Amino acid sequence: MKTTKDPIRLRQRKMASGNISLYLDIYVKGKRKYEYLNIYLIPENSRADKEYNRQMYALADTIRAQRLIDLRNKRYNLNDESVASPYLISYLQIVIERKRKELTKATVSLWETVLYHIRTYIGDDKVSLEDATTDWLQSYVDYLTEEVSANSARTYITKITAMFHEAVKDGLLMRNPMSGVDLPKKEETHREFLTIEEVRTMAATECSDDEIKRAFLFSCLTGLRYSDIKALKWGDIRQQGQFIRLVYKQQKTNKQEYLDISPQAVQYMGERGDSESNVFALDMWVRVVCDVLREWTKAAGITKHITFHSGRHTFAVMMLDLGVDIYTVSKMLGHKDIKTTQIYAELLDKRKQEAVLRIPEI
Repeated sequence: MKTTKDPIRLRQRKMASGNISLYLDIYVKGKRKYEYLNIYLIPENSRADKEYNRQMYALADTIRAQRLIDLRNKRYNLNDESVASPYLISYLQIVIERKRKELTKATVSLWETVLYHIRTYIGDDKVSLEDATTDWLQSYVDYLTEEVSANSARTYITKITAMFHEAVKDGLLMRNPMSGVDLPKKEETHREFLTIEEVRTMAATECSDDEIKRAFLFSCLTGLRYSDIKALKWGDIRQQGQFIRLVYKQQKTNKQEYLDISPQAVQYMGERGDSESNVFALDMWVRVVCDVLREWTKAAGITKHITFHSGRHTFAVMMLDLGVDIYTVSKMLGHKDIKTTQIYAELLDKRKQEAVLRIPEI
């Protein structure tokens, strides 16, 4: 694999205050100049500090990659290798920033999950857009299908394909290398859920992160998605007669919703804060949440593959099992089409059939 020297590099300079200034070191045609970005890293004394620094560094690297694209486009020539191809990770960050304002938070979160998986696969290697050939991408897709479900892999791959389409439009590539990649076959969706007894067991089992524990149990009792729970603010919580009502905007659909919740769910919200503060401080990567859930589920002695979204499935099946009609459950979940809710009714029917088969011979 041929590599070229990157003419724009991200550098750090420690300041007297203890903060670190990030700047660009630009070297083109024997001339050097520096661009100070007014972006600073701070001393890491907490998890929030580390997350802040991660975001600031990602922003600075995105600017670096954009400068590289600008430089390349001004003198673009397929036979000119004096300007390096942008790194894959940096260019993906640019695409995410471009789309951030026009997409829902849930879709942006999906793009960031794609970024996480590519970062995990690449590690410390410096892979440029041109290095990501069809063969390289096929290897990545094969890796991805070992890490996530086939359907999740297909979803992530559509985003990667879209990123390379942007690269072609930017004049960085002649063709989309994803066009020759074999995709995993689509699988029938399996919705894993917990029984009421299993939810009780989870509640009684210690978890390494109390915030994640409270948020997941809240999902089991309300049906809210992770993205909606993460975005939920105390200003969205209203008193409606004897009920506590959530008035919120779904992150997936951007649609205004309201939901009256049970006293059991209210107890997991904790002490009320000011109207603009989040009810749940979920300031970590989704992957961290998944890892905590997996260990917590294991500690509870539950062998099912439980993700945060399983909380939503649990709520839907629990409501149907308790005799709530499917139309009402559909409205509680914020489904546009009752056919989506019907899937949960089928899950419940299957569980009832399995129960019948347990009846012993007489």
